[in-house]
Amino acid sequence: MHGERFFLCLIDPATGRSSTYVTPLFLALAMVEIVDVDCAVDRVPAIFAITKDPFIVYTSNIFATLGLRAPYFALAVLLIFIGSKMFVADLFGLAKFPPIASLSITFAILAAGVGWSLWKTREVKG
Repeated sequence: MHGERFFLCLIDPATGRSSTYVTPLFLALAMVEIVDVDCAVDRVPAIFAITKDPFIVYTSNIFATLGLRAPYFALAVLLIFIGSKMFVADLFGLAKFPPIASLSITFAILAAGVGWSLWKTREVKG
């Protein structure tokens, strides 16, 4: 690791020639951007099912990419909850997970994320 640098230029003591190397930070950035592009491409068919207006398709993908980067962990918790609803319904013999419980838990997860974010970014006076 070399701090906040994406590339590193090192000089070989034997030959005196410099070589440029890629740091792990650059590889992490590349992977995040590849996932962003992959998710954006994945959303295009779903948007075209709703509208054929290219402006709406383009802007919705841009906003979705910008909006989904920060809440990855909250999104993961929500996806785990939504996926586990099927197992809970089968476990208790329910035909369907109660919608009011589902909405309440989803709201609680989102509210906890907002509360945590506000708490972590608060200004400490004194």
